[in-house]
Amino acid sequence: MATIEVVTPGELKALLEWKQRVEKRLQQLESLLEEWVSQTKAMKVTGLSKSGIIAERKRPETLLVYKMEGETGKKPVYFLKSLIAYNDSKTVRRHRV
Repeated sequence: MATIEVVTPGELKALLEWKQRVEKRLQQLESLLEEWVSQTKAMKVTGLSKSGIIAERKRPETLLVYKMEGETGKKPVYFLKSLIAYNDSKTVRRHRV
């Protein structure tokens, strides 16, 4: 049997304030993803070895976004948000039947 809970105006106000704080914190955290990281950090985030991350970035359909920087233009840096997207694409999800 289903139950219905009644929320008081004070409880609703507290929930809405909490929701605003969570949304603000989420925006702050998402802004941190808008940065470029070194190959070493990218390897830690993805769990790939050096040869693995190089092979992955050479794949035509890769999700990794990178650019070459440094004095010689040979130092790869990776867009952190793309590393998260890569990890999400590799996560095995259980299908419920």
